[in-house]
Amino acid sequence: MNLSVIEERTIKRKRITREKLATVFSRVKKPHEYLSELHDFYSKTILAQVSNNPKHGAKQLSESLMLEGISLSPNFIYKFLVKGNLNRSSLRKSWKDNLENQKEINS
Repeated sequence: MNLSVIEERTIKRKRITREKLATVFSRVKKPHEYLSELHDFYSKTILAQVSNNPKHGAKQLSESLMLEGISLSPNFIYKFLVKGNLNRSSLRKSWKDNLENQKEINS
């Protein structure tokens, strides 16, 4: 490279002060904030699918989410359902009935 090109590049560089750098980093989200947002999003979408289709298992829920453009593996959905004690169809049906009863009471 030409020496004048290198000199121009070094002259154009500006140093960032610590205060400016701190303000930039304060606006950047931390990794754990992204994880909590993702978990909230996935839990809401899975529970919405369960309330719409309580008879569907993890594979069918995964396929219906895929039609909406959300790619979640059946294994991930199954583990989520187990954690929420919704891994059996009868449990999902009673959960949906409880939701409907709560909506009627609150209305």
